[in-house]
Amino acid sequence: MELRALLNASRKMSKIDKVLINMEWKNLPRETKVIFYQQGVSDHTPMVIKWHETEFKAIPFRFCNAWILYKDFKVLLEEVWDQIHYGNHVYILTAKLKELKKRLKGWSKQHFSRLRYQVTEAKEKLTELQDKM
Repeated sequence: MELRALLNASRKMSKIDKVLINMEWKNLPRETKVIFYQQGVSDHTPMVIKWHETEFKAIPFRFCNAWILYKDFKVLLEEVWDQIHYGNHVYILTAKLKELKKRLKGWSKQHFSRLRYQVTEAKEKLTELQDKM
């Protein structure tokens, strides 16, 4: 066997190109993307780092259908809907919905914040069990 063929047979290919950042870079409010291009004649892969500043946006309000199952929800809804607002029908509806949204956010945090933690904890346990298999 020729020496060159012997060396190629024992050669292991692995991707060793990496991008390193520090904590200061990580904490900047930007979205970073690394694009790896095709390897050319070199054994290194060209890469380009792209980023753009991210704008912090408010998380959109999402109504959770499970809220309806709680008796506290009905009480809260009645309290908000029984409030008196003046204006045309569209304005009154908008005002009531805005107030309901505000109250539901607080109510949800009070009643369901622990639930989110429990779901996260259950997912972590599931991942741990799957890793053991």
